[in-house]
Amino acid sequence: MKLVLASGSPRRKEILSDMGLEFTINPSHCDESVDPGTSPSDAVCELAIRKASTVAAGLPDSLVIGSDTVIDLAGEIIGKPHTPEQAAATLRALSGRTHIVRTAVAMVNSNDMRSEVTAAEAQIEFRDLSDDEINAYVATGEPMDKAGAYAIQGEGSSLIAKFSGDEDTIIGLPRQAVKELLARF
Repeated sequence: MKLVLASGSPRRKEILSDMGLEFTINPSHCDESVDPGTSPSDAVCELAIRKASTVAAGLPDSLVIGSDTVIDLAGEIIGKPHTPEQAAATLRALSGRTHIVRTAVAMVNSNDMRSEVTAAEAQIEFRDLSDDEINAYVATGEPMDKAGAYAIQGEGSSLIAKFSGDEDTIIGLPRQAVKELLARF
């Protein structure tokens, strides 16, 4: 069976490559909306399975990896900003507060559509950010299309006071979860 990553994320690609896995990339273009009121932990698992299943449905003899990351701020999902104004508003909401990064990894066997999913979390505490810091960071363009409007592996690391948990979870693909799921299949 071929291993397929249902994501165009350069970071997810890098993590799988660093694990020594051979895979192809076939990004999922599924609907990423969830019903209002869905908990962050349920939403991230639902989206990871949806991404993997969408890609698996069109491929023979493949094991498809789907992943999703959400920011959980006091039980509310903080999504990806689509405008600089949204990015700045998100960063203001995170400033001086602690949030949870939830990343789910799903695998789907394209032959029988059997799926498994697992999730990991990490806790992030942001520094108190000034409007000048927020505006300067938004101006870099890095916050765009990133869950929570920041990237820990980039300039966004300067916004963080501390974190606990696996950095790969924050980046968007926890290695241990991938290993566990590969063992199940």
